[in-house]
Amino acid sequence: NEVVNNNIGIRIRGNYSRVYPSKAYNIYSRSELGNSSLNYPLFPDQTDDSYTRISIKSSSGDQYHTLFRDPLNHELIKGMRVVTEAYQPVLTFINGEYWGVQSMREKLDDKFFKREFNIEEDDIEVLENNAIVEEGDNDHYLAMISYVNTNSLTPTPNYDYIKTQMDVENFQDYFISNIFFQNVDWPGNRS
Repeated sequence: NEVVNNNIGIRIRGNYSRVYPSKAYNIYSRSELGNSSLNYPLFPDQTDDSYTRISIKSSSGDQYHTLFRDPLNHELIKGMRVVTEAYQPVLTFINGEYWGVQSMREKLDDKFFKREFNIEEDDIEVLENNAIVEEGDNDHYLAMISYVNTNSLTPTPNYDYIKTQMDVENFQDYFISNIFFQNVDWPGNRS
């Protein structure tokens, strides 16, 4: 049964994963297309019922195997000090053509952080890969990297300063989980 019907914007996403037959893409709901949001509870374990952006992921390197390795890993680390994306498997059709099983995911952007952490959208800086700006700017991040590159973190005052610039526990759990799960698309190819 049809539950939502919007005109949407769509953009292919990813880096290396673009070579696979099943593409990943972002979906954008915009008022100039008819509706400013997708008004439906897309993820059963979330309380939100309105989204302006979502991602459809193709499982990239896992698309010839389980198709759900990344969502499973997100479920397994929910108790850790990391941000996870909601997940819903979807059967995908584009222009009536079957594109396979894919993963509908929340998009980690300024609107996600407003929903999840009540941080104003203008206060968010979203960076990908090597400080490529998605939202905001990268000035604070580059200053922090410069500090780390020019100062030892062994002295307590230096380490305490870095703790004011980043969530150290989140950083630790992020590395631990990616290493444990043997993420071959990390750290250089996250998109």
